[in-house]
Amino acid sequence: EDKLYRIQNLGANFANSNCLATYGSWLLMQDDHQYNIIYILNIFTCEKIDLPSMKSQLRIEETEDDMFLVRFDNNRYVLFWFDEKTKDYVVMWIIQLRFLVYSRRVDKFWKQIEIFDFFADMVYKDHKLYLYTSWSRDVKVLDFSQDIPRQIFETQVNYDDLGKWCLNTHICRIKNENLVVRVTGEVLRVKSIVSYNSDVWYFRIYKLDSSNSEWEKLDSLGDEEAIFLDLGITVHANTIQGIDGNSIYFSGNHNFYYDSYLGHFWSEKDIFIFNIGTQEIKRPHPSIFSSIQLSNARWFVPNFKQM
Repeated sequence: EDKLYRIQNLGANFANSNCLATYGSWLLMQDDHQYNIIYILNIFTCEKIDLPSMKSQLRIEETEDDMFLVRFDNNRYVLFWFDEKTKDYVVMWIIQLRFLVYSRRVDKFWKQIEIFDFFADMVYKDHKLYLYTSWSRDVKVLDFSQDIPRQIFETQVNYDDLGKWCLNTHICRIKNENLVVRVTGEVLRVKSIVSYNSDVWYFRIYKLDSSNSEWEKLDSLGDEEAIFLDLGITVHANTIQGIDGNSIYFSGNHNFYYDSYLGHFWSEKDIFIFNIGTQEIKRPHPSIFSSIQLSNARWFVPNFKQM
C-alpha cells in the first residue's frame, strides 16, 4: 500500500489511444482518430504488437451506426487474452449484436462467427469462451483450442426474476450483469446494483446448481479468493500482494451509465473494492488517489496467471 508507480515514455500513440481491455501487463489499445487501428502494448516493456487492419478485412460496412462507434463505445463486449510465455493472444468482441469477431496470433485477418442470441457478457479462460445470455440467464461455452471454434456446453436455466429482491425501482436499479469464471472453472453471475439517492453499488453473486438449471445465491467467496470484475475471473488472494479475499475489484468506467430518472451521469471514472462480507465499498489508497485526476481508470494485474 501507499506506493505510486509512474511509467514514462509510452509514446505519442499511447496518449492518442483508448484502452479497451487489459490482461496481465498487456493493454488492448485503439487509436482515437483511426478506429480501425488496434494494437497490443506491454505497459512496462513498451513492446507493441499490431493487429490486422479491420477496415479492409471485415465484411461489415463501416458506418457510425454499427461497427466502430457503437462497438467501441461499450467496452463490455471487448475481450482480450494474452499468454506471457508463448505470446499467443486472442482479441474478440461482439458487433451489431450479430457477429463475434476475433483474431489470434496465427490469424492474418479478422474472422467472424454469426451468432443468434444477445450475449450480455463473455469471458475467455483456458482456451474456452464463456458467453452469458441475459434474457434467458443461460451460459454457452465455445472451445477455441482448435482452428475452428465449436460449442461444447450450454445450460438450460429456468428463468428467475432479476428484480424480485428490490421491488421499489425508485430506490435501486440493476445496472449490469457480469459473467465470472472462478479459479476452479465454476461459473458465477454477478449483478451490480446502484442506489438512486447516492453513487453506491451493491452486488449479488449467484452460482449454478448441480443440475445447471438454477442460479443459487452465493453469500461468500471465502477469504482466499477475490473477483476482478473487469477481467471476469477470480484469483487466489494470497498469491497477489495487497489483494483482499472475499472482495470484488471493479472499475466504474465499464458501467458508465446515464440515469434517466434523475437526469444525471454517475461519477464513475474511478476504481473500487467491494467487501462481500461487510457489503462496504472503498477506494484504494485514498491518500494517493486524492491528488490524481482519474479518467477511465481500470484494474489490471501485472504478470497475471490464471491458476
